[in-house]
Amino acid sequence: MNQDSVQELIGSGEVAEMLGIDRRQVTRLVRSGRLVPVQKLPGHTGAYVFPRAVIEALRDEKRTAP
Repeated sequence: MNQDSVQELIGSGEVAEMLGIDRRQVTRLVRSGRLVPVQKLPGHTGAYVFPRAVIEALRDEKRTAP
């Protein structure tokens, strides 16, 4: 697998920080279907993980929205 095909994954805490929201809001966005994680880690409180590139694009879109 080459370096370009490897997707960097980040957790809810970093997503929240990048988007300027709190972790609870990230969870609400996931539950509503507005934010889709790549995976939920095992366990009752397993973390959601997201592709960094998708979250960066969402952040950039949010910054440029009127």
